[in-house]
Amino acid sequence: MQNFKKILYNLSYDSGFSNLLVNHKQHIHKLIITYHNVLPFSELSRFFTNNVDVSAEIFEFQIRSLLEKFGIQPGIEIIDPDKKGIYLSFDDGMLNNIEIIAPILKKYGITAMFAICNGLVQKNIEFIWRDTIFLMLKCLVNKKLIVSDMPSLSGEVINEKFLNRTAAALTAHIEKNNKMDHVYEYLDEILLSNNLTLNRDSFSQLRYSPMPLADIKYLRSEGHFIVSHTNTHRKLFLLSDSELEKELTISRNYFINELGQCNTLVYPYGTSAEVNARVMHLVDKAGYKYAFLNTEKGFKNSDLFMSRVSMGNVFSKSAFFGILAGMNKLGITNIYNAFIDNFKDSKDRKYI
Repeated sequence: MQNFKKILYNLSYDSGFSNLLVNHKQHIHKLIITYHNVLPFSELSRFFTNNVDVSAEIFEFQIRSLLEKFGIQPGIEIIDPDKKGIYLSFDDGMLNNIEIIAPILKKYGITAMFAICNGLVQKNIEFIWRDTIFLMLKCLVNKKLIVSDMPSLSGEVINEKFLNRTAAALTAHIEKNNKMDHVYEYLDEILLSNNLTLNRDSFSQLRYSPMPLADIKYLRSEGHFIVSHTNTHRKLFLLSDSELEKELTISRNYFINELGQCNTLVYPYGTSAEVNARVMHLVDKAGYKYAFLNTEKGFKNSDLFMSRVSMGNVFSKSAFFGILAGMNKLGITNIYNAFIDNFKDSKDRKYI
């Protein structure tokens, strides 16, 4: 499958077809590319939730590749219904956003949308729960993990080679057994059972420590768009109504108090499974006017279900533009519309 994708990406890029599709997308609606962490290459991890982390060198390569063919629009225009084009967004608000991402964006005169978890900024939580799982397992390599209510995993010696498998199993246990409402307390219990304490000072600051409020305010002063990423980054569709409302309103109120406004949300995981009708109703009730997914399966007629494209550590132009073009999701209608759009009003196009 990977070889097929590589061939498809190469053929579509060499023929100009993937660029044609990207051009088509940016002119019929917004094409929003989302990242999480941009890190020194030596700090990239194989942890299963880090597949969207990107090295600084590859991130800058992707930025240059975009600017060679297209423009990147100001982050503040991302919620303007009359604006089209390509936009950048960044999730979670970790320290690498200010240390690595912001200087690269400034170098190229780009502004973006930054989605921040206020619970991290306020130190109500030490790490996002999924990172707590990973860091805990890293600390227990070659030791036994104790999880009292999970006999299938409890007592297993943690093997670094299978760290992702173990993390995925514990994550599935949390989701399946309705623990998302109190996931942080649950993980604290596991840490206590394993005689572990996790704090930010013990781990890579750029990856696991959030930006302080002063840095967030600096980003806003530089023209970047700051939005809510919920309070503690839990999976919304697994939360009870009361917990979901807290997750949304606490975050929105924090940013209103600190920044003066907050009408935009980026869903923590943002899949079409997470963002169901109940979630969208409570997002609207909490006062958000716009909300973004982490998938392209957005509804064109809903400002609370807007699509984005997640980008990873992709180091070739053919794969980069192939992913942006959605080459693995093409249908006859997409192809026809792309060709028609490319040859219509060509004098107004940014694509060369």
